[in-house]
Amino acid sequence: MLFGYKILIYVTSNIHKEEFANFISELNDKLIAQNWRIFTFSSDSDFSKDDDKDNKNTIGRKKFFELINFDIVDALIISEARILDQQLKESLYQKAKSHNIPVINMGGKEKGNYNICFNQEIGFEKLVRHVVEHHHVKDLHFIGGTPDSEETLMRLEAFKRVLADNNIPFRSNMVSYGYFWDLPTIKVAQELIDYGKMPEAIICANDTMAIAVNSVLERNNIACPEDVIVTGYDGISAIYYSSPKITSVSCDSRKIANETAEFLFDIMENGPAPYTKYVEPSLYLSESCGCKKKVPIATLGIVNDVANSFNRYKQDQTSLDNLSVKIRESKDVNDLIKNLKNKLFYNVICVVKEECLDKTKNPELCCTDTPYGEKFFVLLDSDSNSETDFRPITLKEFVPRMQSLLEDYKHPLIFAPINDADHPLGYLCFCFLNYDKQNFAKVHQTGFWLGRAISEYRYKQYQEYLQEIIQDFRKK
Repeated sequence: MLFGYKILIYVTSNIHKEEFANFISELNDKLIAQNWRIFTFSSDSDFSKDDDKDNKNTIGRKKFFELINFDIVDALIISEARILDQQLKESLYQKAKSHNIPVINMGGKEKGNYNICFNQEIGFEKLVRHVVEHHHVKDLHFIGGTPDSEETLMRLEAFKRVLADNNIPFRSNMVSYGYFWDLPTIKVAQELIDYGKMPEAIICANDTMAIAVNSVLERNNIACPEDVIVTGYDGISAIYYSSPKITSVSCDSRKIANETAEFLFDIMENGPAPYTKYVEPSLYLSESCGCKKKVPIATLGIVNDVANSFNRYKQDQTSLDNLSVKIRESKDVNDLIKNLKNKLFYNVICVVKEECLDKTKNPELCCTDTPYGEKFFVLLDSDSNSETDFRPITLKEFVPRMQSLLEDYKHPLIFAPINDADHPLGYLCFCFLNYDKQNFAKVHQTGFWLGRAISEYRYKQYQEYLQEIIQDFRKK
């Protein structure tokens, strides 16, 4: 608890995606009413197996989560789908448990924790059953993801079960694998067409593959759903913009948020032993199965939205690149702070380690016993009314104006790292006044840029310091 408010830490990544905005806005509305505040700790990486665990950037990103002060935390939620590194999750679990803080693992099952899971098998079975029993399809083909993956095996079993319940023989040639991506799926779909016997329906293990199948059908003048029904799974935003729109299954982000809030309140009020709560996905019936009439997509509006988002991001990046030159060339700390006072930065607080401002410290070395140490300085507080933002701050205080932020600010605080590869330099606290996904996209764009800019400033300052030493030595 902090200043009389219960604190929920939400650990996730990739907050620029639309589902995050929907989820966090709904969850925040529920929690605010019960005297809770949300601190979101976000990385720009989900630490998947594709990430090199020995990569310096990966190491630096993981150190960021050591900033969480469990002394003020009342509950911890970890997004299973957004944080894939088991070692990192175990570390957070253990720290929470040592402080008797309940942990909710969202989207997976962890022994000894509270889990909120999506009943994907029921959802997928519901989808297949709709195609077979409502549309009376007897000839189906299943395109799974990665062979032997848990998701593929689960969805394949649901597929088989519906066939068996409807006396449809299962054959091994009814199954292909698209590895959850478009290119392998395109190859599979074209092979089905070349084989000369298209099924009545193609059931895909996710939406990305369903959209890929549709593109192949269109190129081969095969109509969906008139000739072949196509379904997906997951409910990603792209299914609403494809033609035809894809029939799918998803757990609505707002529904998940409501279930999560109720789950959290039950845990805090009744203190039950760890258990798993299941959220059943909803069936989204649309054009690709024939349940809805095809409607032309307003492509102009979609293209404009995408173009505007891209142009805004590109314009911001160009402005940041130009500003980085000023940051690097800053004469001293005061000049650095002056240059950071820029309209590009709004609703944000920038805090850096003490050593970042000490020109005598080698930028390639960590000068503290822990990754972040205990002493920090506020370089920027964009929404502060004070004449100068610069002041020392402790890790316990974490951000300036914390009490007023908790009292007056009704949105989640979003924290992101400032790193130079594996060297933590500081952190950002964003206090956005809305749930605009463009703002969320700026979080890691700003963090990455500041890491590079401050690092360049430090190297230049250190080089000048070494030159001063050499000059003093020569004078002697």
